[in-house]
Amino acid sequence: DIAATQIRALLQQGKLEAATSLALTYDLPLSQARKLIAQREASAALALLEPMHRRAKTKGDVDEQLKIMVLQALAHHVIGEQSQALQQLDDALVLAEPSGFIRTFIDEGAPMAQLLSDASGRGMMPAYTNTLLGAFAVEHGSSKKTGPCTCRACATPSRDVERTRIRSVAIDRPRLLESRNKRATLRRLKYRKRAQPENF
Repeated sequence: DIAATQIRALLQQGKLEAATSLALTYDLPLSQARKLIAQREASAALALLEPMHRRAKTKGDVDEQLKIMVLQALAHHVIGEQSQALQQLDDALVLAEPSGFIRTFIDEGAPMAQLLSDASGRGMMPAYTNTLLGAFAVEHGSSKKTGPCTCRACATPSRDVERTRIRSVAIDRPRLLESRNKRATLRRLKYRKRAQPENF
């Protein structure tokens, strides 16, 4: 699950090579399909997803069916097959609405936001699509964003690295001041002391 989340975040940031490398390390068919969709290899993605969808439907696994159907809709969407994409999305919405699935949709990032926006514009399950777009706006900052998403949720790996770097600098700061700026720091402290009023 952690690897799948990392791959999804990398793909949404446009880091295809890193996502491909991680996907090859694990046997994650859905992540492989996402990678193919990001590379606009929709036919390969659909060929991978179709037998998975049949198996999930036979097992009655609604959660798995929904994830696959969402990716099938995206695969059609990214290559401009909008009627097929909207039909697949409609089937996914019908399956998802009774249980109120949200995360399955908004985790797919900007392409799904655009597809949901198109569906809403055509009056497709308006209450549910508007709920999903509202949730997407909260999560990603905009329901109509295009290009790699740079929101907090999608950029978590890189932000974690940045936080680690900042913490490291904060921990080392006293030592850095002592080794690099000791004399300058002492001069500033002396100046401030002289500048302060006597009753400070």
